[in-house]
Amino acid sequence: MSPPAPNGTAAPARAATSQQGAILTVGPNLHVRREELVRLLTDELRRLGYTQSAAELERESNVPFESHDVAQFRSAILAGQWADAVQLLPTVGVPPGQPDVPNGAYVTALFLIKEQQYLELLEQQNVPAALTVLREELTPLQHDPTRLHELSSYLMCGPPDMLRATAQWTGVNGGSRATLLHRLQTDVLPASAMVRDGRLETLIAQALARQVAQCTYHSAEAHDGKPLGLLADHACETRDTVPATCLATFTDPEDEVWHLAFSHAGDRLAAVGQDGRLLIWDVRTRHLLFRLHAHVLAATYLAWSPDDKYLVSCSNDTKARIWDPANGTCVTVLDAHSEFVTAAGWLPDSRRLITGGLDKQLFLWNVDGTLVHRWSNNARVSDMQVSDDGRFVVVMSTDKVRVHDLHTRTEISSLTEAHGITSVCLSKDGRYLLLNLSAQEIHLWDLFPTPTADNVDSPVASRMSPSSSSSSLPLRSPLISNGHPSPTPASAATTSGFPARPDLAATYTGHKQGRFVIRSALGGYGEAFIASGSEDARVYVWHRASRALVNVLEGHSDTVNAVAWNPRVPGMLASASDDRTVRLWVPSSEDA
Repeated sequence: MSPPAPNGTAAPARAATSQQGAILTVGPNLHVRREELVRLLTDELRRLGYTQSAAELERESNVPFESHDVAQFRSAILAGQWADAVQLLPTVGVPPGQPDVPNGAYVTALFLIKEQQYLELLEQQNVPAALTVLREELTPLQHDPTRLHELSSYLMCGPPDMLRATAQWTGVNGGSRATLLHRLQTDVLPASAMVRDGRLETLIAQALARQVAQCTYHSAEAHDGKPLGLLADHACETRDTVPATCLATFTDPEDEVWHLAFSHAGDRLAAVGQDGRLLIWDVRTRHLLFRLHAHVLAATYLAWSPDDKYLVSCSNDTKARIWDPANGTCVTVLDAHSEFVTAAGWLPDSRRLITGGLDKQLFLWNVDGTLVHRWSNNARVSDMQVSDDGRFVVVMSTDKVRVHDLHTRTEISSLTEAHGITSVCLSKDGRYLLLNLSAQEIHLWDLFPTPTADNVDSPVASRMSPSSSSSSLPLRSPLISNGHPSPTPASAATTSGFPARPDLAATYTGHKQGRFVIRSALGGYGEAFIASGSEDARVYVWHRASRALVNVLEGHSDTVNAVAWNPRVPGMLASASDDRTVRLWVPSSEDA
């Protein structure tokens, strides 16, 4: 054992050698290059304004922040010396290579540089010179026809302020050259040539994000705007984010309660069950607002429209009904299914919805009851959910999940589990899919894994793959209203199909399930928790990232069929049971 460092000094990181290229050991089987660490420190000192200290670090360590060629390239870009910048590309790790490859690094860099030159000439209102760059230097690159078309349209912009507004470009005096340098740095140049701006801060952010994800009781609200400490690993000591105590018990149901859902505003809670009634409570006062005789047979599902103006209930009577929850009246009866209607999902405009049933049919409706489209799912629909952005719908059958892209009207992927699936739940961003299995397991799938994604588990072999038959569904028009929604990280991937190998991110166990339909849900702060009903009359709550079972809620006397998180009060959870009650659960600190 090496002796401790003298008081007031820090023990140095172990190094293989003392030379510039030394390897530092920073953890068990983790090694980094000393030179790279010094360069990151130099960059951060500069960002903090300690330029003299940064220069001294370069001198003392004998590790230059960047090579002479890189410094010249940086200066050429910032000074608008375009010929010099192009000439220096090979010296900063971007050789010409194959000029006939449209998307090569060299061609990309050349295109970006010439694009900046072209825009600056237009800003100077030197149209002939700009046209020469466009025709003789940009067009022959054949790099990005769409962008090239946009650039050519800027010839008609006229005054510089119109150009900057139309092109969404800040201009020479607005930092556009620095933006170009940053883009070249991040998208084209090799990382070893030029240190990414704020790279050390990025690494710190990644480490903190990992610590927060692993913090079982982290409260995003409690830490909003407050700095996280760097001198010790992050860990919240309070449990005030996890449901722990029963706030209220609703005894109004007269039969088994099978499904429930909070309004998006979090102020109302609705439930349905075996007797076909629909009950709606005021969450704040905990008073029953409506007891509606919704269906002649059991009601199995309900869903609030995104604007909370409508509520749809689904039933074994082969009908779905749309309700006005403000006055308890039935607005529309959706009558097209020939067997049980099992699930429904609203599109973002709150004016259209999709229903699914055991007749293997999916129907798209207007809120007034007009049937817009119908298509076959090729299997009985047991559950379904539309993504919040309206791009796709997840449809569940006995042991299979199909994903339909609602814009391209195609089945884009499918997932088969080894055991029966009883429910599906999509995360708000549409990236994660939660499945309850009859084998007493809950699976969390990452539908859009990325090489740098910090998943809650290491990737495992996936059984999810693109559908073998990408047959077009008979939908005759796009389902997205008002053009395409802004892509989210998840929805952006649907434009080219789902990844070939989504990851099984986590498995949760401990609850009891084998005979009945049990539903689980993502929720809490940042959807950091997973809750599920259970056949042992308990509610189970896991921490999503660590998979730790953080609470088991007792109070029901029979099977808990479904749970729902309050979207506006993240620590509030509702549960529905065969004991003819609905319970509200909150953290102990909120019990009142």
